[in-house]
Amino acid sequence: MTIYLDAKQLDIDGLGDIYSRDIDVVLLRAKVDMVFQKPNPFPKSIYDNVAYGPKLRDMVNDKQKLNVMVENSLTKVGLWEELKDRLQDSALDLSGGQQQRLCIARAIAPLLIQWQPMQSKILYKS
Repeated sequence: MTIYLDAKQLDIDGLGDIYSRDIDVVLLRAKVDMVFQKPNPFPKSIYDNVAYGPKLRDMVNDKQKLNVMVENSLTKVGLWEELKDRLQDSALDLSGGQQQRLCIARAIAPLLIQWQPMQSKILYKS
């Protein structure tokens, strides 16, 4: 993913200025995840919350790779040690802080697959 920034425009992966009225918002939403202040976990298991994006986008077709991706995502947000024995529990049973970190793990899961090694670039235009 390449992000171009200048004083008035934000372009993600060549989609064009995301503030333009002509932007394809469906395509933009497929490329950008948002995490809100109030957590919004899906009414699914902890595991399924993190695996949702990569499964939906057919990014992982190997169960072992999906397991590693879930573990890596939860580790990055500091939840793996707390939840590794509760992956099949409902995400709605987590505390508010845990739900927030779970939502972050869900958002970064596809990135951990796409960016190995990290290839993201932010280019500033002058």
